[in-house]
Amino acid sequence: MTDFISSISKSPNFPYRGEFDVILFADILEHVRDPAAVLRRSLPCLGPNGETIISPPDDSDRGMRDRSYRRFFTLGGIKRLMSDSSCRIRDLVSTPLPIQLVFPVTEHCLFAPMHELHYLLIRTWRTLFAYQFILSVTAD
Repeated sequence: MTDFISSISKSPNFPYRGEFDVILFADILEHVRDPAAVLRRSLPCLGPNGETIISPPDDSDRGMRDRSYRRFFTLGGIKRLMSDSSCRIRDLVSTPLPIQLVFPVTEHCLFAPMHELHYLLIRTWRTLFAYQFILSVTAD
């Protein structure tokens, strides 16, 4: 992983033009020195209707942090990054904390109303209750 992150951080241009429908940056951009530059360099790789999917950890994801993390993103930080990268946000989804994985007992149907309330809170106030943001972006 370190070699991959180093290569996308230092490469002046990616060797592809218009070849991809989707580029996925899942938990990658927080590791690179200049995520805006990496995103800008990736845009020419997309085909005419291509999109980039980005899922950065948010700034509350402290438990997963290791020394390779250079930053965490707030919702405002993600939006600034997209603007700095010449990207337009097509869709932004907030994901919940996977409570069923953390507390397996909550998989029981009795907890279904609690999960619905959790999802409602995320849709209502995603900057407080979201576990992670997933973005679909295109070139601006």
